[in-house]
Amino acid sequence: MKIKIIFFSLLLTSCSALNIKTQCNNETAHTVLQNEQYKILIYSPDSLSNPSIWEGPICIEDRKNMKTCEFSDSLIKSVKFSSNESISIVSFSGSNSEVTDLNIANCSP
Repeated sequence: MKIKIIFFSLLLTSCSALNIKTQCNNETAHTVLQNEQYKILIYSPDSLSNPSIWEGPICIEDRKNMKTCEFSDSLIKSVKFSSNESISIVSFSGSNSEVTDLNIANCSP
């Protein structure tokens, strides 16, 4: 009986260290882009009423599977759905633009 309690305690500790979330931070200023399954929050817009640049990052909520992931990018010009499970992110640094196609189902480029 004592061994089971110790194992259960270790399991709880390891889960809390993973920082599993089901929602993105809605308190930080952001712009929302969404389709039926995914809600994309792009953080820190230059203007709340008419944003043209975001500081990032981008947080993706999978509302069907109750998971989130975060994609670190900065100086974001635009984010658009390119399919039901991917987005196209245009970011820049100086005069260089970069386009990243992100598979939002597994949060990977």
